[in-house]
This record gives sequence, C-alpha cells and structure tokens, in this order.
Amino acid sequence: MILFWELSAELSTGYLLSVVDKTANKAKRFIPIVKFLGPFTLGAGKTNTHTLTLPQYTGSVRTMVIAGSDRAFGIAEKSVLVKDPLMILVTAPRVVSPGEKVALPVSLFIQKEGINEVNIKAEGNDLVTFEEKSKIIAVTGTGEKESEFSFTAGGKTGVAKINVTANGGGESATYNMEIEVRSPNPPEVRAELKVLKQGEKFETSFKPFGIEGSNSAILEVSSVPSINLEKRMQYLLDYPYGCSEQITSEAFPQLWLKELSGNDPSVVKSSSANITKAISMLITRQMINGGIALWPGSTQPDPWVTSYAGHFLTEAEEKGIASLQDLNRSG
Repeated sequence: MILFWELSAELSTGYLLSVVDKTANKAKRFIPIVKFLGPFTLGAGKTNTHTLTLPQYTGSVRTMVIAGSDRAFGIAEKSVLVKDPLMILVTAPRVVSPGEKVALPVSLFIQKEGINEVNIKAEGNDLVTFEEKSKIIAVTGTGEKESEFSFTAGGKTGVAKINVTANGGGESATYNMEIEVRSPNPPEVRAELKVLKQGEKFETSFKPFGIEGSNSAILEVSSVPSINLEKRMQYLLDYPYGCSEQITSEAFPQLWLKELSGNDPSVVKSSSANITKAISMLITRQMINGGIALWPGSTQPDPWVTSYAGHFLTEAEEKGIASLQDLNRSG
C-alpha cells in the first residue's frame, strides 16, 4: 500500500515575487459612472428636465445629448462638476499583504461657509483593524484639509472593506472602498510519500502552516504509485495567459480524465465543460481560411497553433465531443 499526503498553503512572509493573481473575486476599486437615459420624445420648442442619482463620486462628468428627427441628427456635450458642500476622498494601496500596516490618507473638501469642525470616522470589516477610529478636524473657511488613519490588514487573504464618514456643519459625506488582501508569495507545498508493507502500520501528525483559510491537506491511499493527478491538472488550469496554445493545452489532457478518474461524475462534468469552453474560444480565433490565430484580434493564422488545435479537435471528435465544424454550424 502506498500513502501520499500533501499540505499546501500561502505564506505571509518571505521574498516578494511577481505572481499571477488567481483570486476569483477582486476588490472593486473604481466603479465607472455610465448612465443611459431615453429615448425621449420632445416637441418643437419644448424643454424637459431629468434627474439623475449618481453613485459616490468626486470630480467632473461629461454629459452628452444626442437628438434625431427623420434624417437629421445632432449632438451636444458639456463637462459638469460634481460636488457637495462637504466631500471626502480616501487614498489606499491597490493591494496589501496579511499583517501589513498601512497609512490611509483622507482629504476633506469644504465648499460651504460655517463649518467649523468635521468629525471623521473609519470602519472596516474583519480584515481591517484601525489604530484610531475617529478624529475631529478643525476647519476655518472653505478649502481642503488633510488627515490620516492607519490600519493593519488581517491575518488572512480576502477583500478588505473600508468605510470613512465625515460629518460637520449639518453636512455629511461617505467614502467606501475595497482593497485586496493577498499573499505576495506563491503557495508552498509540503508532501510525504510512504510505502507500507502488508500489515504495517503508519502514524503521523502535522500542524497546519501558512495563512488562515489558504491551507489544506490531502491524504491519498493507493495500491500503485500516485501520479498526483489533481495537482498536475490544476497546474494546467492555472495557466496565466490566454493564447490559443495554452487554451488547447489546458483542455487537451482532460479528454482522458474520464478514464483516469474512474468515471467520477463531478470530474466528467467539469472536464466536459472545460473542453467545450476551449473549443468555443478557438472558434472565435478561426480565420476565413480555416486556420487559427494565436491571439484574439490577430489577422493571420498561426501554422503551429492550427496544427496543435486541429489535433486536439480531432481527438475530441473521436471522444464524442462536438468538433470545431459542428460548433460552427450550430452557431
């Protein structure tokens, strides 16, 4: 009997490396303001007013109006300043590491007379710990005032949510933001392989390491040496780029997962979906002469990629999966 067990986790300390961000849910730092209204009917010589509710925003927006009647068309645009009597702007890094201490600059914009002091308060979710949660800022007239909070990122990865509010002179302002908390290091894997003779007993213990929430353990028991299929398939699926070569390489080995996994329903369903998705993506890169381009938007097919993808599609067709020609006809 052969036992194989593996521990994996992300570490919070170590050398800073340039790695591909694989987080499925990224922090939303910049929410665009794009709104469409209409169409509206307006009689000759008439006017109309429309009210818009904008999300949190400080700055200017471009307002555009397009009009048409029969075959006549016209357009007008104007830059409009978006402001309130009291506004707040918070600045933070794009990403932080677990346990990192970060400065959080806060800018106050006072556009109204009579505001003598502003109370600012900072709050966050479980991934943020503020040293000081509130401050009172003295104000003399209109203008800009600077302040600063500092916080420590939590001990695990995720999306830190921060809310800063300002109140003064009967006015209030709020600023919400999200920051990714992610490890700067690649995952570390520790594994052990043990061969047991008949009747032999094996005991072991381990202590989880790495960042909370990222660590996991796998125990595999087999009568033959393990090929650690899950780890190797995950390596293929985590390819960081989207060229036609890597798309093909991700899906090609999955044609035989059904046999290797012993017809595991979840594996079969997942691999079938991945293969179909890969074929669909290759379709979008097929040129008029039938060749396949290396990158989306390319105007010329790549001979090597065309041959490689063609081999994949031929094998997929033999496995009973729709070929490129079948999907073209169905599309």
